Amino acid sequence: MKKLKKPIVIYFLGMLLGYYICSIGYIKNLFNSTYKAFQVGVYTNLETANAYKNKFKNSIVIEDDELYRVFVAILKREENIRSMESYLNKNNISYYIKDIDINDVNLKREIDEYESIMNKENEVVFLELNKMIIKLYGDSL
Repeated sequence: MKKLKKPIVIYFLGMLLGYYICSIGYIKNLFNSTYKAFQVGVYTNLETANAYKNKFKNSIVIEDDELYRVFVAILKREENIRSMESYLNKNNISYYIKDIDINDVNLKREIDEYESIMNKENEVVFLELNKMIIKLYGDSL
């Protein structure tokens, strides 16, 4: 019986250690609130920002430090960020990637869900889901 207890204890401790390591990664991702916002313009005047915004479907204007920034995407996943960069570069659209913090857990969950189904191989699907993210959640930022 004593021979059996030692492997069970080691096995159990290994499971606890594995659970602990996995939970650290999950918690780190849960609390990581930094997203990449693709900014295509920044203006001191709201009217000018809105006029430029109209060049891009479902873009948004966000006021930030007395400036009006025009964003076309808010992403977190590296593969989606690369796909957006590729799309903008291919279409000769100048952009700046701005780190933004999102603290609303529900908003983060929703954006992450949309990002999980983005298909980097199908540009139409990718762009349509990006438009949905901007349209639905842009005002919450």
